Amino acid sequence: MLTGALNLTELLAELAKFPDFDGNYQVNLSVIEPLKQIQTPTEIVVIIGTWCPDCHRDIPRFNAIINAIGNANIQVKYFGVDKQKVDVQGLAAQYEFSRLPTYIVKQQDSEIGRIIERPELTLEEDLVKLLN
Repeated sequence: MLTGALNLTELLAELAKFPDFDGNYQVNLSVIEPLKQIQTPTEIVVIIGTWCPDCHRDIPRFNAIINAIGNANIQVKYFGVDKQKVDVQGLAAQYEFSRLPTYIVKQQDSEIGRIIERPELTLEEDLVKLLN
């Protein structure tokens, strides 16, 4: 189980060990087009549990979306938590959350929205909705 600040390579390698890992997600490229145009520096904090089945499925999908967007103005940080939803570094504790994964979207150091556990529509559509 990985906790604290996570590097993407290590995170994906860990998640790939689980049967619900979705490494072949097809991003809806037409939906994400507006995200390619974002000029405002944007940070997305993703709180995950490497033990969580929803994370096994959705984090590889989210990564595929971020890669397809290819916008340097969108930066992602991953924080892993244990089953008690804590990490020894205390990084996730600064965010109020109860379900995983939680995607916290911030611009200019202010939270502008979240995707909690499951998107309302799709990850792509929910991100566009938050950032438009």
